[in-house]
Amino acid sequence: MPSRKSLCLWLTLFLSFFTPLSTAFLTGRQARNLQDKSDSSDSSPSHRINKIFNKIHKKMNAVPSGYPFVTFDNTPFWQSQKIIFGANLLGYVINLCAPHFHAHVDLLGTGAFAAAALPSLWTKQPIVTRIPGTSSSIVAATNNVRIQASASAVFAWSVKLALFLLYRVLNSETSKDERLDAILSNPSTAAGFWLFSMAWGSICSLPHTLGATSSSLGDPLALRVGGIMAAAGWLTETIADYQKWLFKRTHKKGDFCNEGLWSVSQHPNWFGNLLFWSGIFVMNAPALVEPVMFPSRASLLNKLWGYRRVGLAMLSPGFMYYLFSSQGTGKLLPEGFEATRKRYGYGVDEAYTKYVDETPLIIPNPLQWWRDAMEAGGGVKKAQ
Repeated sequence: MPSRKSLCLWLTLFLSFFTPLSTAFLTGRQARNLQDKSDSSDSSPSHRINKIFNKIHKKMNAVPSGYPFVTFDNTPFWQSQKIIFGANLLGYVINLCAPHFHAHVDLLGTGAFAAAALPSLWTKQPIVTRIPGTSSSIVAATNNVRIQASASAVFAWSVKLALFLLYRVLNSETSKDERLDAILSNPSTAAGFWLFSMAWGSICSLPHTLGATSSSLGDPLALRVGGIMAAAGWLTETIADYQKWLFKRTHKKGDFCNEGLWSVSQHPNWFGNLLFWSGIFVMNAPALVEPVMFPSRASLLNKLWGYRRVGLAMLSPGFMYYLFSSQGTGKLLPEGFEATRKRYGYGVDEAYTKYVDETPLIIPNPLQWWRDAMEAGGGVKKAQ
């Protein structure tokens, strides 16, 4: 029979060997139970959301250094809308105080575009870039060439047109626009007029005011093409207005202008206006596209949603073309349309009737322009 000392020795050896095994066994079993519980909760919404964010985080970390982030800040947009609203509200208040005073109409209605573009000229825009070798980003304030060019063009167009229209009104015989006298002398119709003026300013300026919200530098080719279009539109409108103003000063009242740009379009100033804002749209359109994080995995709806600002900006030239064509065909303000035709003798005067029937309403026909130029050149040769 083993002695008590040997039994204690064997018991000590057994416990020292069995205790770690039992502990490892129990710990492993508890771990497996915890894993089973974790696996059973994989289908919970919170777990799926966490997995999605983990994947997004890994993808963002995989973005190379210098990746050009595009951020959108709506502050410049709403700032411009407040300025346009305030300018038109001021115009309405002036009309309530002086119902027959019209000199401020074009100065405030058109000049509001320049005031709304000023903040973009002196405010630096944030450019977001990734720090090399890290997943962090840095925001630096700098002058965005695209926004600066767009704001400068809008400011130049607005100041020029507002001052010209003010000069025309102040140098007219009555120092006011007779067509607006009946509208602005009534508080209710004056309110409708200034509300429409505010809506026109907000919609017309969308290519710039939306473009000012994007930190993207845009596309260099679009910036050049849009700049050329805007400059051509500015020059076309300026030349057309000057030719019409000079024609009225050198011809008797009742003669219709069909010289210069007015020989290839019934409203070349409208065409210049439309071309200008189309150019501003082209300048800013690439910067309005919101990039999709994972293009290969994004649905068509998500990709189209990224172009929503482009669609809103397109309202500007579309709205103006509808407005101009409706006014030129009598769908809008039919009384004034019929009065103009009657004054110049449509259907009675052969030259004016032919001019209205054959000359494009807004957009010139390049072939007709070229044909008229060739005929004019042939006439000069025959005269010689």
